[in-house]
Amino acid sequence: MATFENVSTHDLKDGDVIHRYGMRIQITGPGKVTNHPTNEYSPTLWWDGQILNIGEVRDTGYIPRSWIGDGRWTIQGNGLARWTVERA
Repeated sequence: MATFENVSTHDLKDGDVIHRYGMRIQITGPGKVTNHPTNEYSPTLWWDGQILNIGEVRDTGYIPRSWIGDGRWTIQGNGLARWTVERA
């Protein structure tokens, strides 16, 4: 059974499954640093992700189809952003 953990953007890693807006998004690659201005919460990072439950997400209509296109989603945030991560 999966458990869930609330983590900072800086604690995300390749392979994590993020729960956001009814989607299960698997991070597919290393985090990359953005060119946002730096401050005490830097760096701002982003990851590419694959929506694992794309059919369900499309069926609900909660996320506009034009936003989810080919089933990819970007995760982005600085040290203040929090994410719900699925743990096996």
